[in-house]
Amino acid sequence: MISQRTKSATGQRLGAPTPLPTLHDAEQAAFRTGWWNGKVVGFVLGMATAVLLGWLR
Repeated sequence: MISQRTKSATGQRLGAPTPLPTLHDAEQAAFRTGWWNGKVVGFVLGMATAVLLGWLR
């Protein structure tokens, strides 16, 4: 007997899972570059905010 957890709503058995996507070196490099660019922009905006708040004080 098939377990209820392995059946879909129509009562059919679920198929084999599809393999997970893999990242290639170019995609990893693009992600890493974008991640660091976001960190730098956040740092610059934070420093600008600190300077403006210090100036307004």
